[in-house]
Amino acid sequence: MAGVSASEHSSGGERPRHYWWKVGFAILVVQLVYWLLIAPISQQAPLGQFNRVEAVNVAELEEPTLDAVRALPADAWREEEIFWYGCCDQQYYVFRYTIPLDREPEADLGLIAGFGADNSHIWINGYPLVDTGTLSDPGSYDKWVRGVLRVSRAMVKQGDNEVIAITARHGGGYTDLYPQTWGDYASMRAATAKRSFFVNDFRIATMIFVGFVGLLALVLVPFSRNRAFSGWLAVLGGSLALRIAYLRWEEPTLSPENMRLFYFLVTNLAALAWFNFLDSWSEKAAWPLARKAMTMLFAAIMALIAWRLHADLPSGYDLADEATNAFMMLSGMLTAALFFWRLWRWPTPRYLEIGIFTLGVVAVTMDAANQFLSEWVSGSNMQFALPLLVFGLVAAILGRNFRLYESMESFNAELNRKLEDSRAEIELRYAELREAQRARDLAQDRQRILRDMHDGIGSQLTGLLVQARANNLEPHEMQQGIEASLHDLRLVVDSLDAEHASLISAMATLKPRMARQLDAAGIVLDWQMEPPEDARFTSGDILQFGRIIQEAVTNIIRHSRATKARIIMGRMETDATQLELLIEDNGEGLDLAAGGRSGHGLHNLTHRAEALGGNLDFGQGLQGFYVKVTCPIPT
Repeated sequence: MAGVSASEHSSGGERPRHYWWKVGFAILVVQLVYWLLIAPISQQAPLGQFNRVEAVNVAELEEPTLDAVRALPADAWREEEIFWYGCCDQQYYVFRYTIPLDREPEADLGLIAGFGADNSHIWINGYPLVDTGTLSDPGSYDKWVRGVLRVSRAMVKQGDNEVIAITARHGGGYTDLYPQTWGDYASMRAATAKRSFFVNDFRIATMIFVGFVGLLALVLVPFSRNRAFSGWLAVLGGSLALRIAYLRWEEPTLSPENMRLFYFLVTNLAALAWFNFLDSWSEKAAWPLARKAMTMLFAAIMALIAWRLHADLPSGYDLADEATNAFMMLSGMLTAALFFWRLWRWPTPRYLEIGIFTLGVVAVTMDAANQFLSEWVSGSNMQFALPLLVFGLVAAILGRNFRLYESMESFNAELNRKLEDSRAEIELRYAELREAQRARDLAQDRQRILRDMHDGIGSQLTGLLVQARANNLEPHEMQQGIEASLHDLRLVVDSLDAEHASLISAMATLKPRMARQLDAAGIVLDWQMEPPEDARFTSGDILQFGRIIQEAVTNIIRHSRATKARIIMGRMETDATQLELLIEDNGEGLDLAAGGRSGHGLHNLTHRAEALGGNLDFGQGLQGFYVKVTCPIPT
């Protein structure tokens, strides 16, 4: 579930075409459906055609048993008219009246016996008619309205039939006596069928349905962009379901005082949740801090109710009841004001929800007002308006889920756009980094080239120039020096060529030049190059490999008198992370003890091997002299 998107709520003054006409029409249709269809069939059916008991005998009881009733003296009874209520500390009352029959009934009788108590047991002519649960303290709770009770014709007789009802009230409050009506069972059942459905089966279905809606909203809270909406919807559905469950809780585990507290808690919580739910209908708060203020008021009222219920009965019950009615009425009026202010300030096209929520606001307010105006009129509009209210809650959830699906498409499109922007920005930054890296590499290559040109080629040419000026240079020595300088220059150029950026390409380019030099000296070349393809050697590293091979080949040509030379490169057999370069011949080898140019060349090779992070090994083998370089393979 998501909050209302910006497209759903226009800014103040920007309303859809004929907005108020549509709002008014939606409100009118929903109100007419309830007040003309649901309310009439949900209210008490007219029972004027049946027999009504006008007065009863009432007595107080010490024990809720039929024997205790039989033991009462005659002066313990007093006659009371219906409606009647008893107050306040007495836990048990007994009511006695008669059903006169001028003849034996041909069919079963029906009896509507209404009591405002925790539980009641009824006997007719000494036969038990209702004995669900226990009456003794703490007793069981059975306020569920059954409708018409069926009295078997075998239980009654011609003449006066005595009806005795014992009621139990625990934890304070009042015991109420409502109309007692009797007549033909089938006729009474037919006359009250709709009402019976609404106060029995309908309540169960509503409790399950509203509770499910609350649970669904609770599950969706972590996934909602407007968590306040989902959270207060969960509280509203849960509190309404628990308030209905209170009437069905036959064997409560709570004490009677805590049962009263539970009732006032869920009743006030439903009023608070209704206000906060509508305030969080969109992500914009209509009145800043309104939810916090109402929640704090709710907490203060519940603290007062809890204290008074446990400290002073029945006046504590009176205070709790009045405080609850006042809070419900205040919440209803504020909710109505908040709701219509929100419609004015942030117009929304959700006309069905507007009509249904308006019905809820009206029902809550009227129920609270009825409690104030008449002690005999109990609030029931909200209870019977719940079918439409539940429909509105489900519509809110489904509507927001469909909007969430639609908004998810736009959200995904927006996310993809942002991802594309981020990708483009990353590519730009990456290109800038590559350009910067390329500039750094070029600068490093420039420095390396200058150093190589100065230390290598420059040094060689300078030496040749000095010897030529001193007439100490033979023609063949001049030729060898120039060829060495050219080979070195080619290696430098090859290391910079993008086409030869890999070691494999560089070695492939070097092979024909080495073959020509060896062939000119009468030496056969065995070239076995298998460098790893994934090795990430730098251009400087590639240059070092080339110079190692070139200097080793030069030494073979000048000093070995060999007829064969072998150059091998590949991974070490014993360690695949190491690269091995082997250069060997079948010549006479070097006189290492003599030092001189050969020793100086080996020193250069050692330096170059160390530049690669490896080491140099050389010596006299079975066939001739060998040079072996081992270094780690970069990845």
